[in-house]
Amino acid sequence: MAQYDINLREYWRILKKRKSVVILITLVLGLFSTGFAIFEAPEPLYTTVCVVEIQKQPTIQGVYTQAISFSDSDDIATQVSIVKSYRVFAGRFEDMEEAQRSHFIFQG
Repeated sequence: MAQYDINLREYWRILKKRKSVVILITLVLGLFSTGFAIFEAPEPLYTTVCVVEIQKQPTIQGVYTQAISFSDSDDIATQVSIVKSYRVFAGRFEDMEEAQRSHFIFQG
């Protein structure tokens, strides 16, 4: 029985020798899976529109804090990221399911 002793250098040499095949297969599979994901994407079941109104309430403490604040934070961007978060989405989804259940109970 022949014993094959292949070490890491041999694997690296084989990969370097066949790098065009490895790159080609990776690109083909990547393009195929991206195309499949784009063309076979299901239609969305729900759509939503959201309006967020942000009003700054002037208080002495708020004015003082804003005057000494070194942060360049964007309040609107922060609120947009909160509204788009999974936690808010999951809460609204649960509210919709509950409303749907109560609608069926009252109709039944």
